[in-house]
Amino acid sequence: MDSVGGLLFICNIVGGISGVVSSKLVAKIGAMATMIFTHLPSNVLLMFVALTGNANWAVFFIMARFCISQMDVPARQTYVSMVVSAEERSAANGITNIARSVGVALAFPIAGFLW
Repeated sequence: MDSVGGLLFICNIVGGISGVVSSKLVAKIGAMATMIFTHLPSNVLLMFVALTGNANWAVFFIMARFCISQMDVPARQTYVSMVVSAEERSAANGITNIARSVGVALAFPIAGFLW
């Protein structure tokens, strides 16, 4: 179990770095394209983790997923800021972040019930 904790520690560090790197990607290809081209492959890689029968491949897929997993978050905040007027930016980003947080918070009890 120590190796799983170490893996998740490294994955979260990589995920944090991916969030920082996403600003460069947003500047190059735009906020919407960054959200699409990072969120969808991230979810596909997560499906591959569950479908593989090999621990080495599972580790590879989870690491690859975490390399791009947080890139859509800053892109989404940038996009919301671009399409909302200056007076409403704070409220719009707050509502977006609250909705995301509530979704994450509800996912665990629902998953536990389904399990």
